[in-house]
Amino acid sequence: MAALRIMRNLYEATGGKPQRWESLDNLGAVKADAAGIAYAIERDWLVISVGSLHSVSLTEDGRQRVKQPPRRGNTAAKPAPGYAKPRPSRTPGT
Repeated sequence: MAALRIMRNLYEATGGKPQRWESLDNLGAVKADAAGIAYAIERDWLVISVGSLHSVSLTEDGRQRVKQPPRRGNTAAKPAPGYAKPRPSRTPGT
């Protein structure tokens, strides 16, 4: 997904630090990425500079999203270290 690729590139370019701005050109964004960038902005993962429509910054939600392990369908994989383990079901009678 273009949004996550751009967000990961931004995270790496800024060292994961909050409130850091980077040019879309420096992140390797192309016109085809516009929909993905708009998607990330709508979800409050990215903010775009008001003065220059060419610079973006990750929001705190965006930084957390990039830190999450990638989702690969509905697998029963072990959670990554530092993530909560799922609770067992508490269905009565089982």
